[in-house]
Amino acid sequence: MGNDALGGLVVSQILQYIVSGATLGSTYGLTALGFTVIFNTTEIINFAQGEFVMLGGVLAVFAIRWGGLPLPAAVLLAVALTTMVGVAVDRLTIRPVRGRSVIALLIITIGVSIVLRGTAAQLRRISDAIIATRGAAKLGVNALADASKCDKVLIYRDFGGLDGVLKALGAER
Repeated sequence: MGNDALGGLVVSQILQYIVSGATLGSTYGLTALGFTVIFNTTEIINFAQGEFVMLGGVLAVFAIRWGGLPLPAAVLLAVALTTMVGVAVDRLTIRPVRGRSVIALLIITIGVSIVLRGTAAQLRRISDAIIATRGAAKLGVNALADASKCDKVLIYRDFGGLDGVLKALGAER
């Protein structure tokens, strides 16, 4: 390996580290800004703040994998849904106990954190199951096409596409 190839590899790695560091630093900075804004407006330390960041990411991935949305649309949808969840949490859990002790508010935000973490885990399981089911249906179509010496296009046509194959297998999405 010549010096040019090695030098190019080192420069490429350095650029990768810079981009990764800037991305991660921006995420931490936005999360810290969220903590600051929420504390200054509500005077409550929200322990669910990190879970809201995570929920937005999980919702975006779910929208891409399950809904087939392009990245910009998935991000906008995730922001809108996470905002709605945040407003619902504020209206249903924080505001009713606003005048109570700080400990009560902290316990509520910890509870919200646990619920959001569990919800995101469920979305992940659902998303993985959908991907696995669709992959199994595609494998089934391939196997059926090989066994019957039939074209996959005919199988998809006869079943009405991949959704029809999933329905025939009893695994509708």
